[in-house]
Amino acid sequence: MRKPLTKRQLAIYEYIAAQIRQRGIPPTIREICDQFGMRSSNGAREALAALARKGYINRRERLSRGIELANPFDSLECSGTPIRVPLLRNPVNGARCIDEATGEKVLFIDSSFLPGTGRAFALLVPDGSLAKYGIRKGDLAIATECHEGQPGEILITAIDSRLVLVRVPATSDPEPSQQVPESHGVSSVFGKVNCVVRRFTGVETG
Repeated sequence: MRKPLTKRQLAIYEYIAAQIRQRGIPPTIREICDQFGMRSSNGAREALAALARKGYINRRERLSRGIELANPFDSLECSGTPIRVPLLRNPVNGARCIDEATGEKVLFIDSSFLPGTGRAFALLVPDGSLAKYGIRKGDLAIATECHEGQPGEILITAIDSRLVLVRVPATSDPEPSQQVPESHGVSSVFGKVNCVVRRFTGVETG
């Protein structure tokens, strides 16, 4: 269970969620300072550290807007802002970034389903290798651009000119899970999966 926030921390958290909901991206440290009248960036950094420590956000320190909601559905209350999301083609035939792999189809996804960090894109899940994690072949994976993953995260990466989903092993895993191949470095990782959309086709009975 997440620890309760102080009034100040709650105000900053609600501001972050609102910015993601309305603009599709989180605020920068400077924008947080300006919004709350902070003279130094240290105040904003301390507040973000407290939000991360209490389980409300995740931080990617090397990114200007490296703030993600730990629970993206916290921004659902007043949501309704559509984000234009390109559907990547597969195979990618040597493409090493989103721009090179973008096809002709575009989707519109509610911004509340995305944490706000990185450009969003979509991919049809090509196989059932991650079925035990609830991701099936034919699902629509919605992801945000990044070039490295954290333990437990599911990444979209290029392997032999095809985009596939792999899970970064977590230390708490009871047994070894699928690894990100060593032969595919940082440049081959396209992004991190944030949610999956599945078309309901009926229930099999037998």
